[in-house]
Amino acid sequence: MSFNLDRNSLISIILPVYNAEKYIERALKSLINQSYKNIEILCIDDGSKDNSYNIIKEFKYEKIKLFRQENSGPAKARNVGLSNSKGEYIMFCDADDWYEPNMCELMLETIIKQNVDFVICDSNIINTHSSNIRRKGEFDYLKLKLNGYYSINSCKFMTINSMLWNKIFKKNIIDKYDIKFIDGYEHDDSNFFFKYLSCCNNFYALNEKLYNYEISNPQSVMTLFFTNNINEKKKLDFLYSHHNLIDFIALHKFNEYVISEIIEMYKYSVLYFSRYLTNIQLNELAVIQKEFFKGKPQFDKYEYIREIKNTEVSKYIKRFDIKLSFLEWIFSLKNKSYNEKILTIFGFQISFKRYRSKK
Repeated sequence: MSFNLDRNSLISIILPVYNAEKYIERALKSLINQSYKNIEILCIDDGSKDNSYNIIKEFKYEKIKLFRQENSGPAKARNVGLSNSKGEYIMFCDADDWYEPNMCELMLETIIKQNVDFVICDSNIINTHSSNIRRKGEFDYLKLKLNGYYSINSCKFMTINSMLWNKIFKKNIIDKYDIKFIDGYEHDDSNFFFKYLSCCNNFYALNEKLYNYEISNPQSVMTLFFTNNINEKKKLDFLYSHHNLIDFIALHKFNEYVISEIIEMYKYSVLYFSRYLTNIQLNELAVIQKEFFKGKPQFDKYEYIREIKNTEVSKYIKRFDIKLSFLEWIFSLKNKSYNEKILTIFGFQISFKRYRSKK
């Protein structure tokens, strides 16, 4: 390494665990065997019903800190990790994934040498379950599309994926702005990241595949959302998460560029996730939006917010349906049958067959 190991920069790696007995040993071994040794591993067992907790206990490694809680979700587990971390830097790992051996070393070296507020790296996307139904767009979202140094005021927030596991964060920024994971809602990870991003001045994109992300869980939030199997009560969680984020940026009065990027991202998220909502849920969404922005005149300068506040709910929903229909008219790809797809480009439909490769 080009920087001095005597700097004693401790990295705290937070690892929430729930029913991960098939994967947890691989994840822990990848962390224990890091080329950079000054780490602590905070494992938070979230009420696992399998043998995950006992597997972790069997590891004879002094830098593993094991916590156990009743099943409360990953947000509370990660908050336990944050509150018990001693490191100058924070990293995250999912229990069914694993680090490359030099991940901590390269991430730490980069954040110090480049003097930035966080570093993001690329990842290997491993899909081991052919039955796992995920949209190609999600895979594209996970790929690193940036390279090098960026000022916060010169990047588009939506080009930065919000996953936690491919980044290294500074603990002092998290503490200064009291950034926590919101409990009780899905999308707590993206909420945490964009709060952190809003507090930063710069970051560095490291074009190295240092994290291995295995798509192995058909019960993940995004898979359930895409297949329309998520709990109906949770489908508006994306909205509550964004409203919590907007309250955060309003409280800290960030600069105009940061606020405009958050509002633009909010608009995009509403457009995207609303495609999976029923008409009743769309109506509820519109009412919640109007109520949320009613007492926030500082956001009236943004056209989208003015439209929310000044348009009747019924008319707003009709406009929204038109926008979605227009987007689908421009470009869409749908299944006609198991072996056939319909591609729509500017209103013209093209049918084509799908063939499965032989192995």
